[in-house]
Amino acid sequence: MTNDSLRSDGSRAAALERLFKVTTDVITVMTGDGRFKDFNPAFENSLYWSLAELQGKPMMDLVHHGDRASTLAALAKLREGMASVSFENRYRAKDGSYMRFAWTTQFSGDCFFAIGRQIPRSTLAARRGPGAEDTSETAILAKRVMYEGDPMSGEIRYRENITDLLGYAPEHLAGGFERWLERIHPEDRAAYQKTVAESLALKQPFHRDYRLIRQDGSTVRVQEVGQFRFDEHGKVIGVVGHVMPCVGRGAQTESERTAAYYRGLAEAALIMSSTRSLNAIHQIITDQARLIIGAHQAVTSITVGPDWAQAIQALSLSDK
Repeated sequence: MTNDSLRSDGSRAAALERLFKVTTDVITVMTGDGRFKDFNPAFENSLYWSLAELQGKPMMDLVHHGDRASTLAALAKLREGMASVSFENRYRAKDGSYMRFAWTTQFSGDCFFAIGRQIPRSTLAARRGPGAEDTSETAILAKRVMYEGDPMSGEIRYRENITDLLGYAPEHLAGGFERWLERIHPEDRAAYQKTVAESLALKQPFHRDYRLIRQDGSTVRVQEVGQFRFDEHGKVIGVVGHVMPCVGRGAQTESERTAAYYRGLAEAALIMSSTRSLNAIHQIITDQARLIIGAHQAVTSITVGPDWAQAIQALSLSDK
């Protein structure tokens, strides 16, 4: 390994460590048998437990007894090979009170990696009229459709709730990428194909916004977050991600829109561990920052090394 690669790895590790410490989302790392291995300052600030108090202790000891079965079921899906799961549960704080969190969790290297956002006790549900659609972040996250693809067969496998989103059963979307492309609104297809090509060429995660055509002919705007997987030779070996109704529309409040976009940033951080360079991490942060503030272009620059000798720039542009 060269000195340059060592410096790059060190800078990458420092960037990830900084993000782990400053994010307001709760991040936990647990062993394969569900014991706390590490968590970030946001966890301690929310629940008042220190790492010394919980390290090596079973996570389920803090989960509300009414949520333990659903939590165990979600973790079992990850052990069975599902790329990512989203669920809610209540955690016991040190003072004995319970706080509800919405989690996005992955299983990698015999460890569970989870990002959680605390759900306020007072929600919009009490203020909505009878029959009003629930557009809260939690409700939208529940509608997300997880998928995974196999480049060898060309098939993409969707979870069963694809029917709720589009009206099609998973088997009706068999046929891989081309079949999915047929469901995209004609005016959005060219931009979609462009972002797919860019994601493959740059080997970086993607976050795109487009319209899909439902079985009944109506349209729904969605956002898609995911990542292609590559082997050590740079050959694509798979794709994982999710599609869900697009945030920032309808009856959502400004705080809910902001929270949802920050969740997108947090989810990008989860998959940063598979990126290969500091440049790739920097590009992810730039793309997500542009999405969060709703800008059409964003440019960021960082310096590497104490003498400011090397500068790395990243540019992010919307289709417009």
